[in-house]
Amino acid sequence: ALLTETAFLGRARELAPAGCPVFDVSNLPPGHERVSLPIVSPDAVATCFYTSGSTGQAKGVLQTHRNMLYFCGLYARAIRAAPGDRLSLLFTLSFGASITDILGSLIAGATLCSYDVRREGIPGLADWLDRERVTVLHAVPTVVRELFEGLGPGRRLEHVRAIGMAAQTLFDRDVTTIRSHVRDDCVLDHW
Repeated sequence: ALLTETAFLGRARELAPAGCPVFDVSNLPPGHERVSLPIVSPDAVATCFYTSGSTGQAKGVLQTHRNMLYFCGLYARAIRAAPGDRLSLLFTLSFGASITDILGSLIAGATLCSYDVRREGIPGLADWLDRERVTVLHAVPTVVRELFEGLGPGRRLEHVRAIGMAAQTLFDRDVTTIRSHVRDDCVLDHW
């Protein structure tokens, strides 16, 4: 669903894909009251993520609103996210990296495109990236590695202008393989 205000309703309907409902929040039907949201301190806890336990025991890590906004802002700047961009969301919503994609796209005014890697698989990912005209791919290196190693010679992902990766090792051979399938100006950002 796409939420918008009256001033942007026409543009929102143009941008919405077929079958996507568009709601004008300025004119909600009767029975929906406007509710003032509470003021929340930037230092209040926003989420609790649990580590994988790879260093011993899993730990809960508290994130404040300020920290999440700062980190997602860094990500958006690193990939130079802009309103015309289409960012991938490959992570499940229970994985902390999904917040980076969601808030990073909101900060930039970009479109967020969701793909279920577990259900759809990596072999279909390249076609989806092309079909959705995704400009920023965000994934762990193992997914990026399998995606690019599976592409045939000469196959290029022309829309992808930035690839953000984290949490795993990226090797020289990975960079060489990726570079052979993306635009010359594609930015590789590894955290």
